[in-house]
Amino acid sequence: MSCSGYDIEDAIVMNKASLDRGFGRCNVMKKYSNIIQKSRTGASDSILRPQRTGPGSERMQILDDDGIAAPGEIIRPNDILLNKVSIHTRGIPISSEPLMDSACRPAKQLYKGPEGESCVLDRVALSSDQNGNLSIKFLIRHTRRPELGDKFSSRHGQKGVCGIIIQQEDLPFSERGICPDLIMNPHGFPR
Repeated sequence: MSCSGYDIEDAIVMNKASLDRGFGRCNVMKKYSNIIQKSRTGASDSILRPQRTGPGSERMQILDDDGIAAPGEIIRPNDILLNKVSIHTRGIPISSEPLMDSACRPAKQLYKGPEGESCVLDRVALSSDQNGNLSIKFLIRHTRRPELGDKFSSRHGQKGVCGIIIQQEDLPFSERGICPDLIMNPHGFPR
């Protein structure tokens, strides 16, 4: 069967119905990290409780009461993972008086991902170093569906690139009605 040039050399023809059922999916893990620093003046960054009402509160829905996102939460692009406030002490003379509110600035950790796709916060790890700085690491899991141009390989090392995704009705079938999940050009196999 010829697919009008979409199966030449190492290209693969894939069944759309198989992809809809989960064939070829993979998990992409992405790591975000943030540090809560202590300065020499004794001031340190802090984590605030999330706002539950008001402007911007919909971006803080995944935060626990401690201001850190909880593991297992479904996150969308521009959701806040960490509600952090940094102390800006540059140019402020050292004194025993408390700092003004103008010295504080928001330093929220945002999730930046593809629009319209949701991910899962897989893990949150808290650790500290010898200086007392708190390190917060987030591991985000995104399930990715195969698309045109993705590379696949067989167990025997035969590689191929997805050339086209076709509806199941347009693929060949056996006399029992079985359709293939993918079709590779047999001339792409080495002798």
